Amino acid sequence: MDRNRQAEGKIKPMIVVMPFGHVTREIKTAANPSAAPSPTDQGTIEKELMTALKPMVESKYRVLTDRNHRAIAGLSMGSAQSQMITLHNLEQFAYLGAFSASANHAEWEKADAEALNRKLKVLWLGCGTEDVAYPGMQKLHTLLESKKVKHVWNASGAGHSWPNWQIYLSQFAPLLFRD
Repeated sequence: MDRNRQAEGKIKPMIVVMPFGHVTREIKTAANPSAAPSPTDQGTIEKELMTALKPMVESKYRVLTDRNHRAIAGLSMGSAQSQMITLHNLEQFAYLGAFSASANHAEWEKADAEALNRKLKVLWLGCGTEDVAYPGMQKLHTLLESKKVKHVWNASGAGHSWPNWQIYLSQFAPLLFRD
């Protein structure tokens, strides 16, 4: 992360793991073990993260393994993946950052607002107003407001671009692991 911000106490020390969101086609789904899933299949991504990546990180690095010390965030396709993984695994993650991609609104609609407010210490959404994902992110923000789910909404300028995501990360990271 940013050592200067860490030295200044603006962000907590953390290990950042950035997997490639296109899971290899060798992973088979339980429903159809002979079929190769789409490399962007969210169920496959979730399975890979929860059953392979998370245990590997926890076995190789000295990390705190409780939910209050675990965050997930993503940009673009990774944002949609992060949202679904978190919704399906609220007992595993206390922080969610979603940058420039709305996810399955039906999943958010059926999510228990009370559980989200109780379990998510930070739910942070950001999207540029010129981003192709903006209408979906705006809709998600509106849905969360109507359900009274606590969240941060950052509608910034510009589009689906790295400069926006750098800003979002710089705003999201200081909110992590502040007990």
